[in-house]
Amino acid sequence: MMPDFLNPGFFWALGLLLPVFVLYFIKSRPRHAAVSSNIIWRIVISRLKPNSFFQRFQNSLFLILQLLAVTWAVFAMTRPLLNGGVGLTRLIIIDASASMQAVDVLPSRWEAARARARDLIKTWNGRTGLLVLTDRLRSVVSPVEDGNLVRGALDRLSPTHAATPSPERVLRMIRDLEGLGADELFLLTDTIDLKIPPDFLPQTAMSVEIFGTKSGNVAIVGAETIWNPAAGSIGGNLFVRNTNAETVEVEIRIACSGTSALPLKIKLAGDTRIAVPLPPLIPPATFTLSVPDASNISKADDCWYLSDPGLRPRVAIDAPAGSILYRLRRALPLVEFLSLTDNPDAASDSAAVISIGPGPAEARDRPSAAFFPGNSGDPGVAPGEIISWEEEHPLLAFTNWDVIPGEALRPFSDISGLSLVDAVGGTLVSEMLDTRGDRHFPHVSIAFDPDHPAFRGEMFLPVLLFNLVEYLLQNDFPRLWYPVGHPGMAALWHGRPPETAGFHSPPGKPGSRLAINLQAPSEAILTPAPAKPPNLAQKVGRRVKDQAGSPWQAILSIAFVCVLFEWYLYLRRY
Repeated sequence: MMPDFLNPGFFWALGLLLPVFVLYFIKSRPRHAAVSSNIIWRIVISRLKPNSFFQRFQNSLFLILQLLAVTWAVFAMTRPLLNGGVGLTRLIIIDASASMQAVDVLPSRWEAARARARDLIKTWNGRTGLLVLTDRLRSVVSPVEDGNLVRGALDRLSPTHAATPSPERVLRMIRDLEGLGADELFLLTDTIDLKIPPDFLPQTAMSVEIFGTKSGNVAIVGAETIWNPAAGSIGGNLFVRNTNAETVEVEIRIACSGTSALPLKIKLAGDTRIAVPLPPLIPPATFTLSVPDASNISKADDCWYLSDPGLRPRVAIDAPAGSILYRLRRALPLVEFLSLTDNPDAASDSAAVISIGPGPAEARDRPSAAFFPGNSGDPGVAPGEIISWEEEHPLLAFTNWDVIPGEALRPFSDISGLSLVDAVGGTLVSEMLDTRGDRHFPHVSIAFDPDHPAFRGEMFLPVLLFNLVEYLLQNDFPRLWYPVGHPGMAALWHGRPPETAGFHSPPGKPGSRLAINLQAPSEAILTPAPAKPPNLAQKVGRRVKDQAGSPWQAILSIAFVCVLFEWYLYLRRY
């Protein structure tokens, strides 16, 4: 393995060897002069005869020693690194997201990145750690000195259909690796454009290497599905994205149970996203794009899967007959909603309970939500009296509390738990987390009557009710398709779920078949990001470590030895 050099530019100083040659051959010669006697020279020659063999090469030794002294001095100035990382740690992070399956770099971005990782392992004699980046950063091999172990783990990796996190989150995850004390870190990716602060990990030389040259792509990026329980069919829209600048003609082939659907031919304008209406289909259904290769550099996002998961969680409803809560049966047909009025024992056999009022005693042992209408004489909430709400909470996603008529709200001040939405008169939404053994579940309190006439014709209540059911059921909430990395799958698989698109059956549930798809539409955008070398602070930190490990002092000592030996020969000769 050839050594690296901290200052390779000093090799130009080898040009000093030429003046050494020139000066040696043009040095002044001894003058000839007539003397009266040579008896003195005979005495000198007689004394030198025992060293005649050494004397024969003495003139050549002067030249050789001068050349060696210059060569070793130049070699010392280049600061060679002969240890190949001995005693240091190198971390390799390889991106395994869906975009890495693009083939603009042959055989693919993934294979090119893996080949680069193999080279980084092969040329390193220190400790090597391997991590894989999908929607999270996962350690594959902790830093070890056995390169074969790391190469074996690398060969077993494969790309996924996960989406890489935002650049800001990637930087946070990399900063969390600071405790490993890495001297070098290589991120092998394609589309992550990191904005690295100047003071980021100053003791680690971080390099971002990019794989990819093109960005044109056509992909299926999502679906909006509707389940028809009477016919057992799926309808809705399929979303297709064209990132090319020019118009592309594509064909969507459909394969589903009991149906022979004709291909859908569409024309996509440049840089556009369209919704393709779907005919009623009997699941499971598979959609496959057929696109000219010149306009589609990735096949990883060309398929989409839909399926009835076979999961039917039960939710008990404790509300008067005719309440709007019973309309959830039509809105969410994959969930079985039971009325406690018709079946008083339904709460004990349900995954969650939704009630108007305190609800049954069984609600304390499972996720629950209770609406409290308050007193009809309460003044409600005046415009502008809603203080704030926790927008990051999944229960409140896509809700706008400012559009609710104030007379429908009845804030209370004696509610327990964490306040999520506040008003001047008290709390509107609160949550209390309960624990039973190793189970953790929420109890949500909401300060209004869902059947209040003020909610009619408003989208606020349907959105809130959908969020509520999804939040209460959490891992048990059924879907016609799941994105890779969905937390509900982790519970179904009791561990690490599949990270590739397709149909998968959870362990222990032979009748259940989940459709898993691309995690995020962002993976269809394949524009390569700029590469990032180590910043100035990282370069300085690494240079200090390399100088400490360079044998330049020993090499310079050899040059001094050559000079001293030449002086010795010179003094011996004269």
